[in-house]
Amino acid sequence: MDIYRNRFRYVPEYRVFGYLAVLISAISAFIMVLGYHYIYKFFDEVIVKDNLENASVYAIKIVIYLTFSSYIIPNLWVSLTQASF
Repeated sequence: MDIYRNRFRYVPEYRVFGYLAVLISAISAFIMVLGYHYIYKFFDEVIVKDNLENASVYAIKIVIYLTFSSYIIPNLWVSLTQASF
């Protein structure tokens, strides 16, 4: 956090955006890890258990979580920062 303190001395009015960036990045990383966890469960269902019914549920969750963490959250951040200027 020392890097943020040094940067906020120069532009203190953008302090909120710095903390929001850290928070949104942490949420995005957690959702992406959740998507990769479901990839593991998908392969477990398909290869080990040979159950395609549950695998389709995991496939849908994988697409939702990885898409959300890769596209929607960064676009949300860009729209928030563009609206403030």
